[in-house]
Amino acid sequence: MAVVALIEVGPEARPALPALIQALQDDHESVRCRAIMAIAEMGPDARMAAPALVQLLRDRSSLVRRWAPRRLGDIGPTAPRVHPGPDRGACRGRSFAIGR
Repeated sequence: MAVVALIEVGPEARPALPALIQALQDDHESVRCRAIMAIAEMGPDARMAAPALVQLLRDRSSLVRRWAPRRLGDIGPTAPRVHPGPDRGACRGRSFAIGR
């Protein structure tokens, strides 16, 4: 799977960022999670993905809702602040992202 390879590439995968942002909308939870991880590996270079990651806080998958805010923290101080909502799993992740 190409997304898995991009996780290992890290920041040098920046040209693939638009495709990774698109993958965040994939029907398969595993693809969305791997796209989140690949985006996070880019660090601050992935700041343009922050709005798409924020949208995942309302994803139908609780796993995606937990991963998205944690990876927002990996993007760094340019990531938007998020506030706890009704999903306990997402709340823990959001607190983690804010604490970075």
